[in-house]
Amino acid sequence: PIESLLSVGGHLRNMDIEHNTVSSGDFFEEFFSGEAKPAVFLAALAFSRWTQVALSFLLPSAREDGLGREVAGRVGRREMGGASLWLIPFVLGLGFPALILILGLIGFAALLAFYFKSKIGGVTGDLLGAASELSEIFIFTLALAVIR
Repeated sequence: PIESLLSVGGHLRNMDIEHNTVSSGDFFEEFFSGEAKPAVFLAALAFSRWTQVALSFLLPSAREDGLGREVAGRVGRREMGGASLWLIPFVLGLGFPALILILGLIGFAALLAFYFKSKIGGVTGDLLGAASELSEIFIFTLALAVIR
């Protein structure tokens, strides 16, 4: 059989091309305990959406047209507070590591806001979407360091 090695997430995965089989250790099984795994996945999704709300709260729209102008600069304290309340179940479920994730995310969102404001004067719908994806990656990366 023809075998090759493919690096995935820093792990080697054995692939047997002739027999269409793949074997490797479960990436998240190694880093997250059984009960924390689902909470981390859900937290990353919720936290990344929170970033969209936070950026819409902090920044004006960078353009006169587009979908971003529908929310950018129009999110008030009530909406920001409501979005923040959705983070509480993750603090209760993950405990202290969730607080570290949230504090890290606040810092990350602040950096994104500063960068977007300095480069184009605000935020667009595309930037909100990109911020969401980047926030998920940030949370997963930070969780790897915090939850072991």
